[in-house]
Amino acid sequence: DDPIGLSHLGPVVVYLAKVPDATQQSVTGLKWFKIAEDGLDSSGQWGVNRLINNGGKATAVIPKCIPSGNYFLRAEIIALHGAASYPGAQLYMGCAQINVTGGGSASPATVSFPGAYAPTDPGITVNIYYPPLTNYVIPGPRPFTCDAGSSPTTPGASTTARSTSTTAAPTTSAPATGGTVPKYGQCGGIGWTGATVCVAGSTCKAVNEYYHQCV
Repeated sequence: DDPIGLSHLGPVVVYLAKVPDATQQSVTGLKWFKIAEDGLDSSGQWGVNRLINNGGKATAVIPKCIPSGNYFLRAEIIALHGAASYPGAQLYMGCAQINVTGGGSASPATVSFPGAYAPTDPGITVNIYYPPLTNYVIPGPRPFTCDAGSSPTTPGASTTARSTSTTAAPTTSAPATGGTVPKYGQCGGIGWTGATVCVAGSTCKAVNEYYHQCV
């Protein structure tokens, strides 16, 4: 799987932070604004699906109105395969150093990390398997645009989707009497401390070593 396992479904987002010198090593205290996001579409495909299908490449357009100078670019995957309870979402980040030329004078609203996401955000703590999602709210601010700007307090766009299915690995049958984990809920994996026995009629399948699911 390139660049991440297909089971790690979730959105792909991109942020920028203005810095005096992009060769600096510290990211403490930086102010970030989002420039791109790709969540769940109407066919049930996630940003991660499109990232993998495109060989690990995603597209983000640098707003032409932001000031010229050095920036850090933060590309982020929010993997939601274990996000039914907190802390379950997994953040995978990559960083690049860029220099913007021919820019403008816009002043995008910014957020900080940590702080931009909260445990109560519907896009951070969410069961993406059951009940089937009809919409997904991407965490963080809306992407900044030169025409509309952005807001650090406005959630990301909602995207609609149909139910999706996953292919799982080895299975463990639940006792005939059944357990407490609902169908499509998490029932195991490395670090999991919750219930492990599925309700009657479901079995616990290992999606990967970190996430087992009742199906």
